Amino acid sequence: MKFFSRVGDGQIWFLLCVLFFFIDFTTGLALTIGLILQVILQQFFKRIFVRKRPYEKHEEITKVINPPDKFSFPSGHTAAAFTIAFIFYYLYPVLFFPFLFVAIIIGFSRIYLGLHYPSDVLAGVLLGFISSRLAILLTDLIESIKSLI
Repeated sequence: MKFFSRVGDGQIWFLLCVLFFFIDFTTGLALTIGLILQVILQQFFKRIFVRKRPYEKHEEITKVINPPDKFSFPSGHTAAAFTIAFIFYYLYPVLFFPFLFVAIIIGFSRIYLGLHYPSDVLAGVLLGFISSRLAILLTDLIESIKSLI
């Protein structure tokens, strides 16, 4: 579980974005825009909800790893993983199910490790979906403008 949680830390997503800029620029752009939007939105919501992490509210829950920030809602690791999975659903459907599997495991690991409540992870899934849709729309807009120039 620690391994899968660490997969969601961001370095692998960054490398994936860079890789796709060389494979398919449009997909690289969509992945990058989606992750940037996801970070902005999840940090915004974390500061609105200021929800304490489960291990802080419940003595019987032990944190296994240190969280990247103070607040629990929504799960940023889950949001990032689902942003990637949903973008692949739209642009590279063959990659959707492998990345969906990884995203589900990352979300579960965050609960298992005492860092998030199930509702934090569900909110992360929703945030990933919203971020991916916005990224696809913005990428399409950028590609349309680029074709006019």
